[in-house]
Amino acid sequence: MADTESLIKRARRFVRLGLMMAGGFSLFLVPALLTSGNRPLPRYGLTPLEIVAEYFLAGALGGGLIAVLYPIRRWFLGAFALGVLAALPAYLGFALLMKSDEPWSVAWIIGGICAFFVGGGVGTQISSESRSRPVPSARLIVTLWVIVGAGQIVGWYLGLHWPGETRATIGLGLVFLPLYIAILATLSRSRGTN
Repeated sequence: MADTESLIKRARRFVRLGLMMAGGFSLFLVPALLTSGNRPLPRYGLTPLEIVAEYFLAGALGGGLIAVLYPIRRWFLGAFALGVLAALPAYLGFALLMKSDEPWSVAWIIGGICAFFVGGGVGTQISSESRSRPVPSARLIVTLWVIVGAGQIVGWYLGLHWPGETRATIGLGLVFLPLYIAILATLSRSRGTN
């Protein structure tokens, strides 16, 4: 698909794709609806219709975000960010809906982390399989691994000095989040240069 494709055409295509995915995921809830009606599912505390509504809302929002930001897929980090943003409405929506007695910040963090790992991974995987895939440059790979090294030092320091506190949680993020991106970039580059 050319970048000259209009935003309206992209929006139609990606929102439609998001809604089709929502419809597919919703099919898994048909047995629960038929056997128990629209009562909350014990494991989630949400009714099947609430889950279906979240699927369709997330599909439309995710598709719209992809349509608007689609040109950034040309770069490795752009493809990663596009995947994260596409997954964010679904994971964040469910994290907020299933929030129990935890503070709102916990739901935001859980939704964001799930979108980061799943969406980012899927975004770079889909991008690496396309014909015009973005192959990370050697300079980007080195920069990412330098960030990983610095993140490891700071992250472990925060984690070991303030266990169980917010600073330790930030440290945990500094240890694993940059590492994930660097590993994906390295694997993408090795596939792209072969």
